[in-house]
Amino acid sequence: MSVIKIAPAKSLKGEVVVPGDKSISHRALLIGSMAKGVSRFSGLNHGEDVAATAQFVSDLGCETDLLGSWGSREFHVKGGMDSYRSIGRPVWAGNSGTLVRLGAGLVAGCNFTTVFEGDESLSSRPMERIIKPLRAMGADINGVGERCTLPLSVHGPTSRENELVGITWVTPVASAQVKSSILLAGLRANGATTVKEPIATRRHTEEILALAGVSVEEHMEDGFNTVTLQRVSKMEPIDLHIPGDPSQAAFWVVGATLLEGSELFIPNIYSGVARDGYLKVLGAMGANIEKEEVKSASGLKTLNLVVRSASELSSIEIQKEDIAGLIDEIPILAVAAGVANGVSRFCGLSELRVKETDRLAGIVSLLESFGVESAIEGDDLVIEGLGSKFQKPGRVESNGDHRMAMAGAIGALSVEGMGSEVETTINGWESVATSYPGFSEDIEVLTASDSITS
Repeated sequence: MSVIKIAPAKSLKGEVVVPGDKSISHRALLIGSMAKGVSRFSGLNHGEDVAATAQFVSDLGCETDLLGSWGSREFHVKGGMDSYRSIGRPVWAGNSGTLVRLGAGLVAGCNFTTVFEGDESLSSRPMERIIKPLRAMGADINGVGERCTLPLSVHGPTSRENELVGITWVTPVASAQVKSSILLAGLRANGATTVKEPIATRRHTEEILALAGVSVEEHMEDGFNTVTLQRVSKMEPIDLHIPGDPSQAAFWVVGATLLEGSELFIPNIYSGVARDGYLKVLGAMGANIEKEEVKSASGLKTLNLVVRSASELSSIEIQKEDIAGLIDEIPILAVAAGVANGVSRFCGLSELRVKETDRLAGIVSLLESFGVESAIEGDDLVIEGLGSKFQKPGRVESNGDHRMAMAGAIGALSVEGMGSEVETTINGWESVATSYPGFSEDIEVLTASDSITS
């Protein structure tokens, strides 16, 4: 387990180009693998999670070709939904729950067995939410124990004429991964496949399916966001530049907000449904953020951001129904709440208990290490803001969670004082490589200092 130390910084200045959106990158590769012909992607997220998905589609029999270094140039996938082959060994998903959940939907209609394995963190995460609907569609899918953890075994239907059948599935908890898993399986299913969710979640799968020529119907029905598609026999190849990941941009937005004298330009950030909530929250708290809409050839909504330091931040109360659009940004928003004036409350965070780690408990530990009082009340997080910079360095245990490690890093930059005597220690820094391998290098460029020691 790698350990780094980060000293406080005076400011963050310059331009930072964040990695391509991780959620879109996964889906682009998976859907591209089903399309007949060659799909071309640039700007893919270059972390370990997306690399695992690229390896997965290659192992399924798709021809893949990387022009240039990973994540910086074009990545080609020559696929076809009827050309998949048995991999013959377990799929190594590393730390990627997205690969397991969406990958299971992708192969749920195939007449061979696919087994997904992962690291210790991923192997503790429950998969029951995808197992139930995929079984209802006819797939033979099994996990381990009552929580249906990894290894996860998936085989196509052994009855119903060996084909999946479309279903209507109401998700008890809003989840873009569960929705996407069902929709990907539905592309091979007889009849219509419909997912009804209590709150609209990210639309990445629907957007990329549309680019592949798949008709996806969306509407509100009885208070549910309802998405329906039909079986398809052919999908068109995709040509897509992946916009920047808003969940990664959020760390820099908060960092520039907290550090006096900061001014950051963050270009080409995805801003579609359920992905720009962090900007609204920080704006309500008093952050100084300029947004410029950018036209994209693919039709995906993107923004250029200019962020300057804020004189002060106010506390915030975030309701349960808003959490689905903020779920990945909660750790760094909690850091902002830690230096705000007053008491902030984040309601309905049960989903954080089953992420890469128990993020809810991890956030409390992180804030307390910086001297901020916080508490868990049921599924709510309550934070007593300091109304000033953190007064002491922290000691952050990432527990293998990249977002906790990066939130700790931004907190470290925001500590009062300068020099090695106020360095924050972060354990498990290697986890950052799953989504943002160059994060530490970007810290040093934007702070114009050697802030990090190992």
